[in-house]
Amino acid sequence: ALNAYAGRSRTTRYFSWETNASTPGLLSGWHYPNPTMNAVLQPIAYPHAWPLKPGLGNISGRSPGGAVTYSSAWWANDGIVPNTSMNAPTGQGSAAYTGQATTPGSWYRLGRVSGYDHIDITGNLSFRDVKTFYRNQAAFLGSVK
Repeated sequence: ALNAYAGRSRTTRYFSWETNASTPGLLSGWHYPNPTMNAVLQPIAYPHAWPLKPGLGNISGRSPGGAVTYSSAWWANDGIVPNTSMNAPTGQGSAAYTGQATTPGSWYRLGRVSGYDHIDITGNLSFRDVKTFYRNQAAFLGSVK
């Protein structure tokens, strides 16, 4: 609802990264937290079997408002956010960025950072140093036309 209200800027180029800290199970295909995922996030990311409500790793059904139907495409996650929703707001398209000229108001996917959970990539309460990642992003954004 917020994305629909706010809309897209006609002058902003949007870029996104996916962070993933889950792995599909061999039999179920459900996504399980990697052992390196922050322990605080694991209960959210862990798939739960019936009769419990599904966890992020096997979310199914529909969103509370009914606008989104969850499928296996939503299972890969970083402990808080499903990878599929990191690319662009739900219902808005995105394109893989491959060095092409960009258009204001469009979303471009830069790739996936595997093994990083939601806390790691923010640099908070993590042993991972993400300063180089963000310095590279600042340099990249300064060069995009």
